[in-house]
Amino acid sequence: MILTMMYFDVSSSPARRPRRAFTLVEMLIVVVILGIIANLSLAMLGSVETTKLRSAAELLEADLSLARVQSLAHSDDLRVIVIDQPNNRYYLTTAADTDTPLTNSVDKQPYIVKFGSGRAFKLGSVAISAYDFGDDNQLQFGQYGQLDQPDDATITLASGSRTLTITLDAATGEPTLGPIE
Repeated sequence: MILTMMYFDVSSSPARRPRRAFTLVEMLIVVVILGIIANLSLAMLGSVETTKLRSAAELLEADLSLARVQSLAHSDDLRVIVIDQPNNRYYLTTAADTDTPLTNSVDKQPYIVKFGSGRAFKLGSVAISAYDFGDDNQLQFGQYGQLDQPDDATITLASGSRTLTITLDAATGEPTLGPIE
């Protein structure tokens, strides 16, 4: 007696055929995941602009504080912050010569801060949108740190649709960062 082995080709049976397409449920899951990723990406983009705006304001606040402290230390040659809004920059100078920026003691370069270059090179999307120094573009600190004007001074920075205002107290010269709006 000869035994014959019979085998069946299971690959041709309808139940075992390989799938060649995605199901509707799989497609819906992918679309939902892509939607979540896109939503998070858009939220992070807004966060980047807010971070740049906050960083620019903190840089300006530090420079304003430096000018104030240097005026306290150099009461014979008071410090001035000059805003050059058309060129989106500001610089630190002396009351005796407001056209010549001071030399930065760290890098030995003129103390000019332009958003988008130098030490503020990553802040190119930030702009000086407004300022109120009374009737000019110069803010002088007195020998006790006070401002050269009777009213508080303000500087507003903008990035995209967001703004942040720095207010300087007229009596003390202390800068205060406002909320991002």
